[in-house]
Amino acid sequence: MSAEPLTTEQASAVFDLLVRHAGASESLRDEFLYHLTNGCWEFRFQGWLGSGGKLYVEPSRWRMSCYPEDETPDRLRMIETTNAEIDWVRRVSQ
Repeated sequence: MSAEPLTTEQASAVFDLLVRHAGASESLRDEFLYHLTNGCWEFRFQGWLGSGGKLYVEPSRWRMSCYPEDETPDRLRMIETTNAEIDWVRRVSQ
């Protein structure tokens, strides 16, 4: 089962979090909004997570992560904190 595409408001709120907490480049905003509102279920934004920094849109959760080999204690804290805020956006906007 696939997740529903994000609304423009949802995608924008999530991207704001990726910029603020994970170093996503603002120059990717339009591309991110286009893909996430048109049925793409993942997007590689990189940022402070390196080349594996990615957002996943799943039926029951939205989350970001990175390649396991790029995990550090600081990155894992960043992922945990950001994912909690992404989950809040998901819950209040559905």
